[in-house]
Amino acid sequence: MKVAEWQDNNPQPLKGRARKRWVRKWHEYQDATEGESWQAQLEAEKNFRNAQVVVANIKPRDMNELTLKACLSAIYDKEQLAYGSNVVIGYSVAWNLFSLQTAAA
Repeated sequence: MKVAEWQDNNPQPLKGRARKRWVRKWHEYQDATEGESWQAQLEAEKNFRNAQVVVANIKPRDMNELTLKACLSAIYDKEQLAYGSNVVIGYSVAWNLFSLQTAAA
C-alpha cells in the first residue's frame, strides 16, 4: 500500500506545526494515490448495504421463509464494511421471529 510506505518513510511528528503539516501532506498523498479506489470501495459498500436492506425488509410469511432469511443473514451480515453496522438482516430476523411468535400465540 503506497500510503503505508509513505508513512514509513515520513514518520509523523508528535506535536505542533510539523504535525499539522504532516497530516495535510498525508491527506494530499492519500487522495492522490487512493482516492479513486477508495471511492469505488465506498460505492460498492453502499450498493451492498442497499441490497442487505432489501432483504431485511422482506416480511416472511412463515418459519420456512424466516429460516431462509436467517441463512442469508449468516452469509451476508458477516461482511465487514467501512462504516456502520453490518448485521442489518440479522436484526430484521430477530424482529420477524418475535412477530411470528406473537402472531401464533
